[in-house]
Amino acid sequence: MKVYNLPRIVHPLYVLVTGVLGIAIVVYMYVGTFPYPNDSAGKSIAETPSFVIWVFLIAILFSFLTIVALPAWIVFFRLFKYISNENHIQSRKLIVTLIILTVLLFFLVPAFLFLPHKENIHYIPDLHFPQAPGIGARFIIIYVYTFLVLLPVGLGITLVNTIAEFMTAKIPDVIQSEEKLFEFISDYLEYRNLLQTYLIVLGVVAGLNPLITAAYGAIGVDLGLFTKENLPEGLIIVYGLLLTLILIFIFAPAYYNLSNVGKRLRDSVYPMNSLDKVKDTMTKRDELDNLLQNKVSLTGNIISGALSLSPLITSVLASLFQMK
Repeated sequence: MKVYNLPRIVHPLYVLVTGVLGIAIVVYMYVGTFPYPNDSAGKSIAETPSFVIWVFLIAILFSFLTIVALPAWIVFFRLFKYISNENHIQSRKLIVTLIILTVLLFFLVPAFLFLPHKENIHYIPDLHFPQAPGIGARFIIIYVYTFLVLLPVGLGITLVNTIAEFMTAKIPDVIQSEEKLFEFISDYLEYRNLLQTYLIVLGVVAGLNPLITAAYGAIGVDLGLFTKENLPEGLIIVYGLLLTLILIFIFAPAYYNLSNVGKRLRDSVYPMNSLDKVKDTMTKRDELDNLLQNKVSLTGNIISGALSLSPLITSVLASLFQMK
């Protein structure tokens, strides 16, 4: 089985069951077990109009994450096993690289959110309700769960970037055989599709986060804890911009390197080495470019751009409804 193929578990019944399971987890956390008995602060939070919207958005996030979790991990392990078995790079080196990336990804957001900053950056408010028991623990659950699902996606993108490197090295060999060449092209196109799937996953999750953050801030507004002065509307847009930049930084290198594989394959199959045959060569190069998707269409640019900019777009929308 090709390493990039999605597992067979991606079935309508699987999607339905796991999607409902994700919603059930949130219902249990915020309806079945919150607030705690005799928790007046938690009760006041749960009675705000924005609380329902906030929980609804978290339920959508958890439903999506639960659907994605198992396929994402299975594909990641297939990619890792493929690279290790092919001996393209040393397994120890690969493991060390993945561990470093895991640590960086895990501590990136907490470092931004929880390091002391109020003394230096006065416009970042404290978006916590410490007087309500259970809120903090549920934040940790949401963060850890999201991290565990997105981890194989981020690491999978890194592995595709590694695969792009040794695909480039294979080009001189594969162009010697038509059978090898078309198998190579098939693999290349499937890795492009896998990267696009990864982009969709990252875009959806990153796009939901500004909405969830804005809804949480709206709870503070309902309780009278936040105002436009201590919770600026532009703050959520900055948050969306940061998520957009992180998404692009993770995705762009792998996409760039994999795209270069297609361009180098084209240059190797149809090199520009004769002015007398330039017209015929250009025609053949264009045909191969279309097959390899080297020339991204306007529609493709719009779709990819919308996905990569989704955190920024949703943050702008969220800022419009954050304050009442």
